[in-house]
Amino acid sequence: MALVDAGALMAVARELGKVVPALPVTDVTELYGALRGAERAAMPLIVTLPSPSSPFHEAVAAAVEVAAERAGVPVVILQAGVADEADAALALNRGATALVLAAEADAETREAVAAAAGACGAPLWEAAPRPDDPEALPGQAGWVDLGRLWPRGGEGRGEAAVEALADQAAGLMGYLPAWEGHLQRLMAPEHRRTPVDHVILFNVEGLDETGVQAMLEEGARVLGPIAGVRDLAAGVAVKADAAYRYHWMVRFAHPNVIPYYRDHPAHVAFADGRFRPVAGNRVSIDYRHRARARGGRPLD
Repeated sequence: MALVDAGALMAVARELGKVVPALPVTDVTELYGALRGAERAAMPLIVTLPSPSSPFHEAVAAAVEVAAERAGVPVVILQAGVADEADAALALNRGATALVLAAEADAETREAVAAAAGACGAPLWEAAPRPDDPEALPGQAGWVDLGRLWPRGGEGRGEAAVEALADQAAGLMGYLPAWEGHLQRLMAPEHRRTPVDHVILFNVEGLDETGVQAMLEEGARVLGPIAGVRDLAAGVAVKADAAYRYHWMVRFAHPNVIPYYRDHPAHVAFADGRFRPVAGNRVSIDYRHRARARGGRPLD
């Protein structure tokens, strides 16, 4: 698993005086070309997602996360151009691990976005220098946006296109200071992203099944958009005589989401107004992941 903490990556980059390349991707071909290029150049990679308003944002973000977890180099998922708190929450809930605020955002927006990002363990970065900027010296620590110089394109979407893009990406990264033997340090367990599952088992009094269903659907509608909620499910026990008839499972992006979610106005209103009055018999526990598998294969 190579999806790493963005703050840890930049701390190591500053310590070593290294530069982390960033490349934008808009489809799976570009994504795998960028990742293979980073592996060939033996460098960490920042993958920049398309705009949250793009119709392809959700699909690209999902593909980036799956690929990053299997990559042979440390990867950070960046969302640039965040215009407001809603943009930030959408990107964070789809897997972004670092944000860049839009230049026109005001102080109030910055504060709200910073709070959401902080809860998810995602640093809020300034815009990166580009390599054609005379002040973006190859030896400076930080990150550099190679998007403008990456020609991309190519014919088709098959293996040949991926390899051509990988060669382009590796060539662009070649001018940056080499990372040499430092990549394994960044891929250590303490630098990896660790989700948390918030689990509630409960029974309901005072509502029939139709009322319970309406409450669960309302919860999904109002709680799902809170920043840091990677996934949310509510269900009913298969066995009618189960000790707890219903459950919530909310996957948080980071342990810091626990207090942010608990105190969020949308959660407080739903929990106090709709859920707790009818779910007095409940158990709530937060679990940090220790082992995971995806697609039939364990994540290291």
